[in-house]
Amino acid sequence: MTPEPYESAPMPEDLMAEEYKALTVKQAAAEDRYDEVVVKHKEWKAAKAKEAWAEKLRLKEEACAAKLEALRQQDLEKEHLRLEVEEKEQLQLEAEEKQWKLDLEKKELEEAAAKKALEEAMVKKALEDLAKEKAKELEDKENENLLAATRIASDEEGDSKLDPGDLKTIAMAELRKRCEIAQGKKKVGTART
Repeated sequence: MTPEPYESAPMPEDLMAEEYKALTVKQAAAEDRYDEVVVKHKEWKAAKAKEAWAEKLRLKEEACAAKLEALRQQDLEKEHLRLEVEEKEQLQLEAEEKQWKLDLEKKELEEAAAKKALEEAMVKKALEDLAKEKAKELEDKENENLLAATRIASDEEGDSKLDPGDLKTIAMAELRKRCEIAQGKKKVGTART
């Protein structure tokens, strides 16, 4: 509120010197009081303006501080999310690497098992072939012995075709029988493979 400007009161015309003097002193005192009130009012107005400016500045600083805190929180959240993503990626990479190593070990074990099975199969086949070969050699040896025995007998007793009771005829029949059995086994063996 602005005070109204001071106006001097009109002087009455029929005053005595002493009354005039007292009235001027009174008016001067009133003017001084008015000046004091105006100065106080200006000081009050300046103080209020200063308070308002200080409050405005304080509110502005608080708003800036709140904004800075919000930005700092956003940065912290972004950093936290970035770290979480990096950690997840790292864990995923480690899991993939571990799985790759496990797959590699499994593949190596499977290859080793397959190689071992192949070697065992080859050894087994070689042993079977060796056993068959030895059995054949043994059979051939028996046949040779049987033939040798029949030749000796045929030389001593004559023609074996004419004599059915002759040892040579019996040995030849036995030899034919064994040959037929051996050929039958060969046919069965080739049919299986």
